[in-house]
Amino acid sequence: MEADPFEYASLVQRLAALFIDAVIQFVIFFLWAGVALAVFPASPAESVVILHGADSRDSPISASDLRDLREELGKDTGAQKLRGMQIVGGISLLVLYTVRFWVWRGQTPGKMALRIRIIGVEARPIGIGRAIVRYNGYIAST
Repeated sequence: MEADPFEYASLVQRLAALFIDAVIQFVIFFLWAGVALAVFPASPAESVVILHGADSRDSPISASDLRDLREELGKDTGAQKLRGMQIVGGISLLVLYTVRFWVWRGQTPGKMALRIRIIGVEARPIGIGRAIVRYNGYIAST
């Protein structure tokens, strides 16, 4: 039986790499959210609810004003769909970040920092199909 020429990364190394990637992804996601809100700002009704809080007892907004705001927010203005698209776009960026690095180099920046590489049986970076399956495994295991 042939010895494996590669050394497997320890759990601590993998968790440290995951932490580094999580910090990077956190920054990417919130930059995306900031840009999305700058390009597509909240409607005036959403802004009032965000700034004052719909259920705050200290809110200077009267109950009738809150009812009016809730009715305004309930209208299909497209703002809710836009928020959904922003969230989906942000999550897609995070998935793309990980999968793209795995396919391109076999390692994300966190793995690069700790000199960890994901390789296939042929000692090459994994392909797109295997990267997507692996990412789904990440989601299932967390």
